[in-house]
Amino acid sequence: VSADRAANARVLAEQLLRSSSEIGTRGAAAYAVGRAGDTARTRELIKEFHQRQQEWRSSTALIRAYSGVRDTTGMLEAMEHAVDIKDPFIMSTPLADKLFDPVRGSARFAAIVVRLGLDPARYTAEAVGRSR
Repeated sequence: VSADRAANARVLAEQLLRSSSEIGTRGAAAYAVGRAGDTARTRELIKEFHQRQQEWRSSTALIRAYSGVRDTTGMLEAMEHAVDIKDPFIMSTPLADKLFDPVRGSARFAAIVVRLGLDPARYTAEAVGRSR
């Protein structure tokens, strides 16, 4: 969600939330809602995702929602859990993705990268090789 498109992203996210009960989709929408500035709505969605934690992709939804509100503690906890249960999202999402920027400098993030069998030096730098 770029700053100049936050309002559009918020509208689309709310449409997704109204039309889908699938937790992964709702997690992506929660990220957009949070990045658009509605942290209260995103916190409500985080509570929903915790209540649905037995569902496949609940860790995915939590990672995205926590990233949306820049809650690094919640995000890292969800990431650690995702690695523990071998959640496909954490195993397949490029760690260079901007989604992970809020935790990129964390020692806990570096430990997660190591647990995934990757080199933390490649994923803990601020821009991770992305063009700006």
